Amino acid sequence: MRTKRRITRAYCIELKTDVTIAGARRAYFSLPEPRQRFKFLCSTPECRELPIKPKVTAANYHVHPSEDSAVYAPHFKDNGKYEHHPDCEWVTDDDDLTPRAGESELDTKTRLARRQLKSMIDIFDPNPEPDEPMPRVDQQGEGGTAQGGSRQSSPSNQSGTRKNSPSSSKDLRRLVDAYTEAKETLPSEVFRNLKITVKGQGQISLRSYFLPAMYAKCNTAGRVYWGRAELLPRFGESIVFKLTKGIGDKMTLIKVSAATFKAYKSKGYINDLLLHAPGIKWFTVYFFGVFEHDPEKNIVNGVVTDLRRLAIDLGPKKANASVE
Repeated sequence: MRTKRRITRAYCIELKTDVTIAGARRAYFSLPEPRQRFKFLCSTPECRELPIKPKVTAANYHVHPSEDSAVYAPHFKDNGKYEHHPDCEWVTDDDDLTPRAGESELDTKTRLARRQLKSMIDIFDPNPEPDEPMPRVDQQGEGGTAQGGSRQSSPSNQSGTRKNSPSSSKDLRRLVDAYTEAKETLPSEVFRNLKITVKGQGQISLRSYFLPAMYAKCNTAGRVYWGRAELLPRFGESIVFKLTKGIGDKMTLIKVSAATFKAYKSKGYINDLLLHAPGIKWFTVYFFGVFEHDPEKNIVNGVVTDLRRLAIDLGPKKANASVE
């Protein structure tokens, strides 16, 4: 059988576990160079027990998130050469093409457009989850085969509990990918009508959940603040971004301490991303946290206590930047 739903997870042979596309990107850039791309199978255990295991194609996870229009959203997609098990979680169609009872024309357009987005999620839980696993040096190791056939998923990950479930994530990077793809590809009226459910807040429009940092209020949480920023010179492993447009008339910084950086498992991913600073005009940063005013220095600080609450996109290249 062929898949019909948007594939949001896949089994990575090298990592020996299910990963999201955002997790695959972090793991990939945490590898030392020269890097080799991962291989993926369907996340459903029943599919991996088939004589011919269905492979899943992973696109664009090997490039950093960027404002460059040539860089498309990372995503998994069905490989048309393979058949899936009838109980595969991705086989069932989650929406019909006809208007539903009581549904407006705009709501129908929004629902159908939502299906076409590669990165869209239905539910966002802002509480960080445990880090996804990093690659191992060994290619097989104990407890699984190189083809993923004997590795068993935990009961909570069985396909029966996930089939027909809304797409849910705690990953800010994945939410940002969903937001940027929707903003860039959907008609404005459809984008404004697109909603997600945020745990603790209920249903909210995706557009309003992202607020330009310049409009943020100090000591106020509950939104993803974003803005263009300059990376200031690094001292040790700390990171400081200076927002191009601060809050009010005050300099606004987003800070990551050396201790916070060291606690993050995907340090290689962040370091590789920041190495692009000399060749780009700016970074775009997405911060889920609280800004606080420092009266002594009369500046505003956004302190990142967990790097999973910060997402970073590359800005456009400088005119004289070399092409790698």
